Amino acid sequence: MESIVERLKKLDTASLSDAMWKQNAMDSAIKPVLPGTQMIGQALTVRTVPSDFMTVLASLDYIKPGHILVVDASRVTESAVMGELVCYEAQRLGAVGIVVDGAVRDVAPIRRMGFPLFTRAIIPRCGSCDVMGEIQVPINCGGVQVKPDDWVVGDDDGIVVIPKEKIDLIIRICESVEDMEDRIKGGERIKQVFGLEDHFKEKARIAEETRTGKRLPIT
Repeated sequence: MESIVERLKKLDTASLSDAMWKQNAMDSAIKPVLPGTQMIGQALTVRTVPSDFMTVLASLDYIKPGHILVVDASRVTESAVMGELVCYEAQRLGAVGIVVDGAVRDVAPIRRMGFPLFTRAIIPRCGSCDVMGEIQVPINCGGVQVKPDDWVVGDDDGIVVIPKEKIDLIIRICESVEDMEDRIKGGERIKQVFGLEDHFKEKARIAEETRTGKRLPIT
């Protein structure tokens, strides 16, 4: 039987977003520093004090293989909460990616190492290391609530978060949609595959009635 990671590798964030009725997609500003990156793992959540990177450093002690550090940095973009060395150590400890709702730095060496890093902003200025935030608590990252061990998927379109208790259901919904997409790529019409023909006709009838002021028969 395929693992959750193996099943998610066959999907993309667009399909997963559709399966969750457009919910749980992070803000459009959060994108990969290296285009073409795919990232799949479970959340190790971090909430920093604005402009402080101490909590990110402390979170490295909590990493288990397959973790993705998800950092709520309060959308502060004028000082970085992490950089190259955090990525190196996180990867060495088994992390498969990092998401930062804030700013990072050192993106050139991070791109060279190929480590998946998604962020709101990039800036050379470093934050401070004075105050401790929280680790492995529910956070808000990119406008989405993220709980410890929720599933996180990232690609060129952005990031989606799947609640851990709903992961099997969402994957199954997404897999059924993928089957429909394969039918469309094989030559079937979109509106037929998704059962939209009657919907299109009804909307066209309403639009014509609005334009002409005449009531048309329902066909």
